[in-house]
Amino acid sequence: MAPLGRRTGRRRKGSRQALPGDEFARMLLEQIADPALDQASAINLIRELAIHLHELSDHQSLYELVRDTTQPELLRRECALAFRQLATELLASGPQLDEQFDEQHYEVENWLVALDPADLEARRNRVELLIGLGAADLAADDIEYIERADPDDGWLWEIRGLLLFNAGMYEEALSQYSSLQAREPLSVTALTGIAQCLGRLGRFEEAVETCDLLLTYEFEGMWEVRFERAVLLRDLCEFDRALDDFNACEGMPLAGSLYFDRGLCLFLMSRLADSIADFDNDLEQPDRQDLSLWYRGCARLRMGELEGALDDFEQYQRIGGDSEFIHQGLGQVFLRRGEFESADYHLRAALGGPMADHFSRFLLATLNRRRGDEGQAGQRFDEAVEIIGSMIQEGQDDWHSRSAMAFYEAVRGETEAAVLNYQIAMRHAQNEYLVRLELENLEEYARMFPEDEAVDVCSKLLTKYLILIEAGEFS
Repeated sequence: MAPLGRRTGRRRKGSRQALPGDEFARMLLEQIADPALDQASAINLIRELAIHLHELSDHQSLYELVRDTTQPELLRRECALAFRQLATELLASGPQLDEQFDEQHYEVENWLVALDPADLEARRNRVELLIGLGAADLAADDIEYIERADPDDGWLWEIRGLLLFNAGMYEEALSQYSSLQAREPLSVTALTGIAQCLGRLGRFEEAVETCDLLLTYEFEGMWEVRFERAVLLRDLCEFDRALDDFNACEGMPLAGSLYFDRGLCLFLMSRLADSIADFDNDLEQPDRQDLSLWYRGCARLRMGELEGALDDFEQYQRIGGDSEFIHQGLGQVFLRRGEFESADYHLRAALGGPMADHFSRFLLATLNRRRGDEGQAGQRFDEAVEIIGSMIQEGQDDWHSRSAMAFYEAVRGETEAAVLNYQIAMRHAQNEYLVRLELENLEEYARMFPEDEAVDVCSKLLTKYLILIEAGEFS
């Protein structure tokens, strides 16, 4: 099969001048190389060598011995099996292994398949490594071989589910994981896959229930599931529960960025200084999330730190971040600073974006009001309301869409419509953090346009709701 990815250094043959391992390992290698050694003693020494290097976690020496064509085949095989066992242990204990290690592991499994084409474990490992290395298209032959050799192998449903999930085909992946669970009701892999698919499909409550079930088990990787549940709870706006899960995962070997995801949770809870600290930490990680720059800028913007926000948005622009987010962020900074020409340029550039086009139009409307152009402002407000209205008609009727509709109607002066939509929004979510965030938006707008009666009415309404929620009396 074709070599994968980068390579560091030349292929190295065995050499009596450069034996791998520590002093004890080199002594064993010298003894194994003795022509006078009988076969039984050689076998014992070879196994002792493999065990010794495994106990040292010396994967590099094991790898070099597997590749050393001057060594006996038995020695290479024992070292390959020791490398495989060590890789399994390292993967379970974390932290995440680098790509070079995975490439070495792939070569080891590749050699084992060449030694014994019927080695299904080696083929399964090779498939998983190819997927991890971004070369899933090279795995088809191994998958077909395993299907022919053992069509009832539950691993097949697992790997098909993973491939479909990675391709964004979440319904199809869910079907594979559900089939695996039907065969193996207590399969952690099946339940984990089901939870992840349900989350991607927006079925958050079901996904959380699946995670709750999983966390009644004891298994390696349960912290990954708790992290997944934290993200789901955050998306359900259950921020306190989400934060508890995020905090419990701190210091654990995890896939995914704890600092970014917890930072976003804290941002939505309006704990802005804490969220900035997490975004700072994420940006120091080797697998940093570029969006940490964007959200840190948004947090600074909400705190009134305009220069810091501008710096973050410009950094995000330099690394090629999402264009819509860049221009919305920069546009808000310049709008706050009263630099209307620059704000107009960026907000127009954000128009038509796939994520929040209605917000770009609202910001342009606000800019036009600041300039005294009520006609253009009204047109942009109408466009924002129309987009949100279409989203609601298409089934996206939740707190976020209803509160956005209410806010846009409030700033248009439509008091009754705004109050009605806030009442509908409150039926979707009685969440103090969401209400506080909405109050923050209304108060910011009122500072710019204190004459807006509808905004004042809605602020008083939400303040009343917040008091009832905090007292546990909302109904």
